[in-house]
Amino acid sequence: GGEMSAKQIVALLVGAVALLATACSEGDTVVNTPGAEASGITVTGTGQAFGVPDIALITLGVQAEAANVADARETAAQRAQAVIDSVKANGVADKDIQTTQFDIQPQYDFSPTGRGAVRSYQVTNVLSIKVRKIDTTGKVLDDATRAGGNNAVVRGISFTIDDPTKLREEARAKALAEAKTKADQLARDAGVKLGKPVSITEGGGPVPLPASALVAPRTGDTSTPIQTGELQVNITVTVRYEID
Repeated sequence: GGEMSAKQIVALLVGAVALLATACSEGDTVVNTPGAEASGITVTGTGQAFGVPDIALITLGVQAEAANVADARETAAQRAQAVIDSVKANGVADKDIQTTQFDIQPQYDFSPTGRGAVRSYQVTNVLSIKVRKIDTTGKVLDDATRAGGNNAVVRGISFTIDDPTKLREEARAKALAEAKTKADQLARDAGVKLGKPVSITEGGGPVPLPASALVAPRTGDTSTPIQTGELQVNITVTVRYEID
């Protein structure tokens, strides 16, 4: 009849198995044993490298308040331009000066009943300054705050390294060495032979350490002291080794 016999079904199954075996021998089909990916020794190593910053990032600007928006904006514009001129005079390029905040906010006087009336308007203009000649950071701050006068505001300062490639390489080598040491000990203690690394995952990056940077407007002839501290680069690697 039209139905397949038991012998025909068995013959087809045997043929399918033979084809699969042939495919495996030719490298076209890969069969993973359950749990094979998780076998081996997996360890994590951490490396650190330290470097002296070569760039200062300063956030500063001006803030002006007046009874009307026009006067507040005009004062802020004049002072902000004076700050920009000062920063440029200290060698900071146009590409390293960026406006990061500009806003106009009404200032209220609140009555005991909780109802407020507009007292004045405040204009804020803040810049992000990248100082590449890091030894001039104190002077840039002093001159900028002097140019801004009583309208000057300094929001903060941080430090970075323009090209941390070498620090990353140093930290990465230390992380790999630590991972290898851990793997060697685990294999030795377990009585097995450590094989080759079959997977490596990296994470981490530059981490700013606290810098004792005093940021204050210039008073008299005393320059603002700036301590750049140092930057730390952390690299973490997770390595899985085979067991031979």
